Amino acid sequence: MKVGVVTTHYASNYGALLQAYALQQYLIKNENVDAEVLAYYPQHYKDYWRLFPKIVSFKSFAKFGYCCLKPHRVLQTKKRYKSYLDFLKNRIKCSKSYYSKDEIEADNCEYNALICGSDQIWNPKICEGFDGVYFGDFNAAKGKKNIAYAASMGQSVLSDFEKKCLEKYLCPLTAVSVRESSLREMLLNLTLKNKHIFQVIDPTLLVSKSVFDKIAVAPAV
Repeated sequence: MKVGVVTTHYASNYGALLQAYALQQYLIKNENVDAEVLAYYPQHYKDYWRLFPKIVSFKSFAKFGYCCLKPHRVLQTKKRYKSYLDFLKNRIKCSKSYYSKDEIEADNCEYNALICGSDQIWNPKICEGFDGVYFGDFNAAKGKKNIAYAASMGQSVLSDFEKKCLEKYLCPLTAVSVRESSLREMLLNLTLKNKHIFQVIDPTLLVSKSVFDKIAVAPAV
């Protein structure tokens, strides 16, 4: 059985990488499936997670200028960013890269099931609205088991328009679970027919300590 995982595996922070790694390891070791992270990396995420801020306003210009005034911080940031990329390359099994929904639609992506999550895959501020790919809304996922696991949104207040969009994307999902109780309560208040919403733990807590011991490196003294 082959399972595709859609998550924020490329985000330049430790939490995003470790949750993606942990979920993949759990699926491989406990569920005996071939788990592969769907390497979806659209432009709005590239802009959000870029190494240095994109200059689009005076605020972003000021932030970039502040970085330039502290060269040691720039070097630290570049070193840390490289470590993210190395971890992603060497520790997480990914599919071919997709840089737009159109590229995914044009591919077969032959998975038996799809898992959306964990992390803030449903955050409209990061995604410039809701991105259907993170709800399994693409051709290769249709007719398959599409499961949301420990999905997060990063906010608990939505506009009426955002609620309608969210409801539309949630309906086709086979099962829905989220990370925060506040998000669960919000989703339960939507008019989702016969839809159970569960609160579950982060993937990093699904696996045993030994999973992280294998990749841990002792700090320099």
